[in-house]
Amino acid sequence: MAQDKFHTSHNYSITILEFPGIRFATLSGGESTVEGSKVWPGGSQVSRNVDGASSVSDIVVTKPADDIEDIPIKLWANGWRNLGIYQRLTVVKQRLLPSGLPVPGVSPIVYERCSYRNYAPPAAERGSSAGAMLSLTLSPESMQE
Repeated sequence: MAQDKFHTSHNYSITILEFPGIRFATLSGGESTVEGSKVWPGGSQVSRNVDGASSVSDIVVTKPADDIEDIPIKLWANGWRNLGIYQRLTVVKQRLLPSGLPVPGVSPIVYERCSYRNYAPPAAERGSSAGAMLSLTLSPESMQE
């Protein structure tokens, strides 16, 4: 029973290393695909798998809007879109225990050299009780698990 509770009661810490202190609420996407093929070297009856190029799909990170905390993100997105400043980002997703500490022995998932795809500024809907969310779509060059 305790083991089942452990597996269902974890959270994640989602951060971008270039924006210290800013925590994101969700991360979606980021699936890794690898092209592979089988070869039979020298007429052998045993095949050998050969991996080809790999790719990682775009990721979307979101967080509740905060006018002050979001300034570095807005400046980065503006620099990429309008000023020709192409600083790539590193996104880290770390699994946490219910206490908020990292799970021992579990490595974080790191999305490296992420480039800008889209920045959706926070927008609250009139008459809605839901908070405004900032959304950032990034394209990672690689992923480490």
